[in-house]
Amino acid sequence: MDITITSLLAICLGGFYFWKNKRDVKRAEISREQLRHDTILYQHIRGGLREYEWKKSTEEGFFSKVFDSNDKDILLENAHLIVYRVRHFSEFRLGFFFKDIKQYGLYGNFEGWERYYRTDESFNKEEILCYDDDYDDDDE
Repeated sequence: MDITITSLLAICLGGFYFWKNKRDVKRAEISREQLRHDTILYQHIRGGLREYEWKKSTEEGFFSKVFDSNDKDILLENAHLIVYRVRHFSEFRLGFFFKDIKQYGLYGNFEGWERYYRTDESFNKEEILCYDDDYDDDDE
């Protein structure tokens, strides 16, 4: 009788282990996919910032235009992105719409502290991006 109970207990514990492992693997896959999406959006925002900085350095009066602009005014538009001025009480913010991936991103800077967000077309939603600077899409 003891061997039957021990065997049954071993089977139950083994089943629990495999169920928990399967659940953890699924969570890891979801996290990995979210990291991939966030990293791609982060890279797009960084590229958009480079274009914004280039425009700021080459167009005379552009910087003053940025601060005189109203909330959600378009600052820059080209074939693959639109850059908006987004007012915030403490941060300097730029909103981005990326035409190729059809996603909105938000960049915030407060005294050198940079933040990157996933957002929507209203720029009111703020989901902080979790990204990998070393991510390379060719690694997959």
